[in-house]
This record gives sequence, C-alpha cells and structure tokens, in this order.
Amino acid sequence: MSSEVGLLVPTPPAIRKIERISPTLYEAAMKCTSRAAWLASGERKLLPPHPRALLGIGVHAVLERARSGVISGTTEDERRVGAEHVFDEKMRELFAATHPLLHAKFDGVDRLPFYNLFRARAAQMAADANVVPSARAREDTPRTGSSGSTVEAALVSRDGRVAGRADVLDAANATVIDYKTGAAGDSGPLTESELRQLRLYAYLASENGIAITRGVIERTDRTRAEVPISPQQAAEEGRRALSVLDGYNQHVGRPFESGASPSADACRFCPCIPFCTAFWKSAEAQWNGQCGTHVEGVVESVEGERLISINLNVTRGTGSRGAAVVTRLSREWLTFSGAALPQPQQTVRIIDAAYVEESEAPAVFRADRIGTAVWTVPSQTP
Repeated sequence: MSSEVGLLVPTPPAIRKIERISPTLYEAAMKCTSRAAWLASGERKLLPPHPRALLGIGVHAVLERARSGVISGTTEDERRVGAEHVFDEKMRELFAATHPLLHAKFDGVDRLPFYNLFRARAAQMAADANVVPSARAREDTPRTGSSGSTVEAALVSRDGRVAGRADVLDAANATVIDYKTGAAGDSGPLTESELRQLRLYAYLASENGIAITRGVIERTDRTRAEVPISPQQAAEEGRRALSVLDGYNQHVGRPFESGASPSADACRFCPCIPFCTAFWKSAEAQWNGQCGTHVEGVVESVEGERLISINLNVTRGTGSRGAAVVTRLSREWLTFSGAALPQPQQTVRIIDAAYVEESEAPAVFRADRIGTAVWTVPSQTP
C-alpha cells in the first residue's frame, strides 16, 4: 500500500513586498493581508481551482478575441460558432494544465459543471460585441465602432504603483466595461467590490490621460449595470489603493499567519482555507452560512470501496465538533496521485462539504463533486 497522501496541506508563503497593486490584490488586501500574500506569491498550482474559475477564464478569452475583431463571420450565427470554437480551444488548454484532482473528478473538460451554459453565454456576448462594441449603451450616449474601444487595456499609474487591465476601455464614450461571469448579488446590481474596481480603472485611465465618466458591468446572463464615476471618486479610489498597498507592505517579512484577519466574511471563498492556521484557530460553526462547511478532525476509520466514508472526530472548523462522518467521497478523489486512503490517527481537513442538517450524532457531512477536497495535515502543523 502506498504511504503517500493525495493532498498534503502546503506551507504558506512568507509575506513578500508588493511593488504594484492591482484591483484583485486591492480587494484581497482590504479583507486580509495573508490572502493578498497568497495571490501575490503563493504556489497556486498546489490548489485545485474551482471549475467556475476555469470557465471564467474561458469566457474572458472569448470576449477579448471578439472585441479585438479576431472572431470572424458575416452573420451572428457564424460569429457565435466561431466564439464557441475559441471557448472550446481555450478550455481544453486550461483543463490539460489544471490540478489532477479535477481530472479525477471530471472525465473531460466538457463535463465541468455549467460548461455548456458558459459556452453559450460567452458565444452570444461575443456575437453581440462583434457587431457594435457599445450596442447596449444608453441612447443619449454617442456610439462608436471598434476603433473607439481599447480591448483588455493594460494601464499603469504614473508612479508605477497601481496597475490593472480593464476588459474594455471605451475612450470615445468615456466608459470602462468589465465582464463578470457571476450573477448580481442580493444587495443590488453592483457590489461594492465591483464599484471599487470600476473606480480604480477610471483612476488608472486618468493617470494615462483618458477621461472616464461611466463604469459598466456586463454579466454573462446578459444583464448590465452602470454607474457614473466622477474624477473625485476615481482619484479617491486611487488614494485608497495606495494606502492599502502601504499597509500591506508593513507586514513584509512576517509569517503568513500574522497578516490573517479571519472572520465569516473575510474567509468567504478564500483559497487559503486549507493551510491558513489562523482560520482553523478562529473558525466557528456559526460561520457556516457565509463561508461554507470546512472541518478538521482526526480519522477514526475509513469504510467503503468505490464510494468512501471517513469517520472522524471533528475538532475545528465551521462544522459541529465531535463524532462525524464524511460520506459520498469517490475513491478516485482520494487516490488520484497513487496515494493511500486516509489512515486512522491522521488529521485531515475536509474543504467545502455539505452539512446534512437533520443529522444528529454523528454529524453527517456530504462530499460535493464540484468543490470538496480532503487535505492531510502534516504532524508538525499547528
């Protein structure tokens, strides 16, 4: 029997200096310095990505090529077919290079959840974009063709400390457009994060001599939200980003854990959960609703052949403590690298499971094919 483990909790990086902050790092650092440190210098290939992250990259690749005029065709149907081909090609490339756990879970790239939905939406948006880049702009706004838009515009501030790449920078209409694959939140058509991102792009545009007065979010469900942006708002967002950058760099050289700010909100969708000691020291069962179900415990026994159940004693995380069982784990998800199944007395972390609320003792956590991963904790980990 192999003594190797499938997923071993990685060692987090030290906090290193960031010379330049991007919109993504800006959002991460506002929530948690350690999260930004991982995005800036962590070995991301060690973590299996969420399938939606891959699909989002595929969508952006299609829209970038559509706005650049690369996807040809004389009719909308021809452009749509061309966009589908671009999407399929990009997704095959991404899937071939992705983490082996995703290969163990999905037989092919087209088996990723919502693959066809994202493909169809990207193709339709690309067909629309290729006709008139500002086709759905307000009627009182002058329209321009592709010559008036800059696609995937890479912008850097004059001091070189802020940089970003807007999906579309339409100088003729003083508009910045960003594409999103996710739906709008419950709080309104634009989230605070999206608003900050648009204002930061407007700041970067102004630093490069381009006046932007309007920000637009276009979603793959074909909804669209826009907001006016004043020069003062753009400048203030730029100042905030620089302040966040300076605050982050005060942590340089310190251990990863020292920059962590664990909370139900800050840890939501955080990729660092498998290895963030601060999260496991602070997490409470009440966090479950906001940041999902993640539990750490000592393995007591492992049962099953093709479908595996792990009986364990939960000691930390966002699930109930004590006796528990994790069910519906495919053997392939645990042994994809030739590793052995988890063994009694090993400590494991179950990430993104579903708590079965009607269960009592033991608590039941159900594995989810899309997001669940089982990590083995090295014995020296705090």
